Amino acid sequence: MVGKQTWKIRLRGALGTALEKFCSARLAAVDFDRLLDPYRNRTGPCCGKEVLLWGQCLSCAIQALPHLEEPGTLDKKIRRSVAELMKLQQPDGAITAFPGHQQLQGLDIPGRRYVLKALLLAAAMPGADEKIKECCIRMCDQIMTLIGPGKRSILHCGVLGGLDSSALMDVITCVYRLTGERRFLEFARYIFSCGCSQQHDIFYALSKGIAPALLANGSAVGLTDCFKGAALLGTFDGEQTPRIRELCQLYMERIAAEELFITGSGGGINTAGDRWCRGAFHQTGNDCCGGAMGSTGVTAGCIEFFHVMSSFAEDPLMPLALAERSFYNALLGAWDPVTGEWEPNDCVMGENSLRYRSSGKGICYDRLRGGEALVLAPSLAFVPTEEGAVLNLYEEMEAHLPRKTHIQITGGYPGSCRAHISIRSRDPFKISLRIPEYCTGVYYCDCLLDWKKNSYLTINRPWEPDEVLTLEFDPRVRAVTAPDGSPLQAFIRGPLVLAVDKRGAQVPHATAGTVHNKLSWVDFASAGKPFDCGSYFNVWFRKLLPKHFYSSSDYDR
Repeated sequence: MVGKQTWKIRLRGALGTALEKFCSARLAAVDFDRLLDPYRNRTGPCCGKEVLLWGQCLSCAIQALPHLEEPGTLDKKIRRSVAELMKLQQPDGAITAFPGHQQLQGLDIPGRRYVLKALLLAAAMPGADEKIKECCIRMCDQIMTLIGPGKRSILHCGVLGGLDSSALMDVITCVYRLTGERRFLEFARYIFSCGCSQQHDIFYALSKGIAPALLANGSAVGLTDCFKGAALLGTFDGEQTPRIRELCQLYMERIAAEELFITGSGGGINTAGDRWCRGAFHQTGNDCCGGAMGSTGVTAGCIEFFHVMSSFAEDPLMPLALAERSFYNALLGAWDPVTGEWEPNDCVMGENSLRYRSSGKGICYDRLRGGEALVLAPSLAFVPTEEGAVLNLYEEMEAHLPRKTHIQITGGYPGSCRAHISIRSRDPFKISLRIPEYCTGVYYCDCLLDWKKNSYLTINRPWEPDEVLTLEFDPRVRAVTAPDGSPLQAFIRGPLVLAVDKRGAQVPHATAGTVHNKLSWVDFASAGKPFDCGSYFNVWFRKLLPKHFYSSSDYDR
């Protein structure tokens, strides 16, 4: 969450296009000063989710800043807004929208968490004011005067029986990382020890075989945020790391097997679609246990969790594969390229003709949740190291590192079946390539290299400007059987889930497509758009189609 960047990356594919549009159409138009009104007026519960918006918008903007072509205007708005917020810090250190007698109720703690997240990111910006760090410390110290052993329990704050307030663990851990002051580590340990729910200790319950859908109140966002906070704590707390690593790995495996749809989202039960409900086994129906089919908030929370787990898990390739699936399907599938924002309920994917919900307008916490995940795409795709870099995603991109090192990826992935990587560096450069399960070959200047699926291939050597690494991916479509055992199948090509849109070949902006049995198949992210009542599409099919079919352009070089 914190740490200064000395590298620049530009995603040029579908994720990069969405990031640029989100920033230009949404973030650039946000009046950050107006979002401070809840903290100026301190009207408490009357603010509703508006108390979350300043921190949410600022966090998105700061994380997107290094990846924009022209960040100057947004950079100035961020710094000005952070300075204005710090003026609202009270003498006791609190920055809250709630008056004294209402503090710790409602969304007070979640609002403070978002403010701290934004301030921690602001503290890592080049040339950041040192007062930001002091502001974070005073905020945390004031919270610790109200919550903790012998004071009010963290489980008796917030609105989700402890889940939303316990998510504070992630920013408290990051304040410890920033300052090295042990009292913050002890407070994060305290939150973890409380178990995050009034109902039961979610970590202990999970270890005893309780399903994610039965943990606490089943809130997918709340539970995932708490496990993300635990993973961050385990990263910096050597005493707890082995246990936390095991628990977070188990949670990731359980939600992957039981909860996530084929698109990488999940959730159901209510109209918000934000509860775990064994959704993997209900995704072939017309709804998910009577509720909406998935939530952008769930998608974003999972991607954030996978992002942390990619540097924490014993096998980092599992969270990376899950994140890639969520990025290219659920996240982009719920994104409206016209408004640059997200539909709160991702989509419906039943065997019958189902549709996207209509997309609304305006600044809304739920509609900005997708942006929180999208801004993580560049840092997950490209991870610099002391000796070189790690590449996890292969959409077209450019990366600039110190000492005039430049990396470029071309080829049109994931819509195509290959990615070309060129490296320019004055010194020997170490590159580690994530090899997904659908990779069919890795070539260096047309020479096939030794490689292994679901692993990293590391190459350390001097690079000439005309030398190219090429990854080839299986162009064939893979059939996936429905997890509930029903006679249904869905189809995947690379990381892309395919769909049949009722409008046939008229679907615009398809990342990938093919024709079989006179049906036009497109990538899931393009199906159903624009978001209107006539945009029907299918993902699950009773008819058993051939396992493999091809596009005529698959083998064009």
